[in-house]
Amino acid sequence: MKMKLPLGTKVFFLTFLLLLFCNLITCILVSVFTPQTYSAYLTDSLNEKVYDFLEKAKTLPIKDSVSLLENLAQSPDIISISLTDQSGTPVSFPSEENVSETAMTTVSDDFPENYTFQSYDLSFADKKDCTLFVYGSSEPVRQLQEAFRKLFPWLLLFTTLVSLLFSFFYSRIVTGLQRDIEKEKQLKKERTAFFSAASHELKTPVTIVKGQLEGMLLNVGVYKDREKYLARSLEVIGSLETMIQELLISSHLDAPDYRLHSGPVDLAQITRARLSLAEDLLTGKRLTVHTDMEEALSVKGDLALLEKAVDSLVCNAVFYSPKDSDIFISLKCSGNDALFRIENTGVHIPEDILNKIFEPFYRGEQSRSRQTGGSGLGLSIVQKILNMHGSACQARNTENGVCFTFRLPRENFT
Repeated sequence: MKMKLPLGTKVFFLTFLLLLFCNLITCILVSVFTPQTYSAYLTDSLNEKVYDFLEKAKTLPIKDSVSLLENLAQSPDIISISLTDQSGTPVSFPSEENVSETAMTTVSDDFPENYTFQSYDLSFADKKDCTLFVYGSSEPVRQLQEAFRKLFPWLLLFTTLVSLLFSFFYSRIVTGLQRDIEKEKQLKKERTAFFSAASHELKTPVTIVKGQLEGMLLNVGVYKDREKYLARSLEVIGSLETMIQELLISSHLDAPDYRLHSGPVDLAQITRARLSLAEDLLTGKRLTVHTDMEEALSVKGDLALLEKAVDSLVCNAVFYSPKDSDIFISLKCSGNDALFRIENTGVHIPEDILNKIFEPFYRGEQSRSRQTGGSGLGLSIVQKILNMHGSACQARNTENGVCFTFRLPRENFT
């Protein structure tokens, strides 16, 4: 069975394996080529000294070259030197005691285990076609290789830890980018759906008004009663105007440069003001409003936006409540927050659509929405406003009706 791993996990493992492989290859190459490079450096250094000696020896007889030979033999990277003629016979120097330690033609037992030697063609002013043998120590190269072998486990541990840390942070960055991309895709999808729904919602009233006006202009059928259908057209245009206003509000809230103007807001005062405006409708439907709101309880937020949110929730409760029913509104302290609650009785929302009612243009009952003149944007705007305040509106069915609640931080809490 093929396991599907999250993108972050895939990026982490792939990045870790790639970095670990690259680091291992780097360590191996360094451990192999650094000793070789160092060995080549020692050889070049030795050649530079020997070539300098060879150039000077060309102009001197062999007896005057002993001091130059001694200086060459005393170099720290030279173990021993020897000189032979063209037949391979060792060449003796006039001052034999001065070069007794260096004039060697064979490798002795006291030589180190690791050494190298090179031969050079040498000519003196009085003796031609000689061969100079120079024995150098390769012990520094061996020590360097041994140091790399001891250091390799620590290098491996260090590179593993670095690879893990880099892979972790890189996977977090990639995962964040993926979330941003998915969020942008979702926003684009929501915008497309929003404008599609808006076009459909705007088309319906425009079609109705157009049909009524054409009927009245042609003076056909029921449209001969122009007073009646002009009033209906005006009513449809009123609902169309409301929808356009709410579209503008929704678009304004979605603007990236929109900023809240926070300050103390009295939700109780806002609620009473809205109930006062709806007094005629409350009387006409014989609705009874029960309020239980604490005084001097202010919340921190944008006054204009919270007025719109409370207004939408109150209107929603009034419009959708059947006649002779009750509406309960409460505002209480709840820890550091203020809890706002509004319940309209006598009606329920099907459980399967409770999580959809905050979507733009969603209507659980199309006929009821048209009857009350709802645009389908009210609850969507409420949710946007509360989200901008770090809160959210919750909807649930109660025993007697439907309840909407939200929390906001208290302004005067200390």
